[in-house]
Amino acid sequence: MGDPIWTYLRRIQHYTGLSTDVQHREWIQVANYGIGGHYYPHYDGEDKENENKTDINHHIGQRIATVLTYLTDVKSGGATVFLHDRKHIQPSKGTAVFWYNYHRNGRLDYRTKHAACPVVMGTKWAANLWVREFGQEFRRKCSMNDSE
Repeated sequence: MGDPIWTYLRRIQHYTGLSTDVQHREWIQVANYGIGGHYYPHYDGEDKENENKTDINHHIGQRIATVLTYLTDVKSGGATVFLHDRKHIQPSKGTAVFWYNYHRNGRLDYRTKHAACPVVMGTKWAANLWVREFGQEFRRKCSMNDSE
C-alpha cells in the first residue's frame, strides 16, 4: 500500500488541476477542536494591496486555494460557515471542501470569509492544505477582466 499523504496530494492535484508539489504548497496542517473549539471568521488569502512583502508570500506567492478535509464526523456543531453566502458544511469523515481564495484577476475573493463553528458534542479533526500561487501559472490562468 502506498503512502497515504502522497495519495492524498495526488488526489487533490487530480481533482483541482493544481500542483501539490512541495514547492507549490504549504505543509498540511492538522487541527483538533474539542468541545467549544472554534475558529473566528477569516480569509485564507490576503488583500494584495496590504500584504506583507517580507513574509513567505514574497517567495511562493499567496494562498490561491484551500482544501479543507474532514478527518472525523462531529456529533454536534463544528460546521464550516461561509459568511457571505450563509452556507455551512457539516464535517463528514473523508469529505473535503475546495475553494479559490482569489479571482483569476488576482483580487481577493471576499466571498471566502469563513469560520469554524464551536464543537458542541464530540471532537473535530481536520486537515488544511493551502496551495500557493507560484508554480500554478499554467494550471490556473490569470485574467485581466475585472469580473473574473
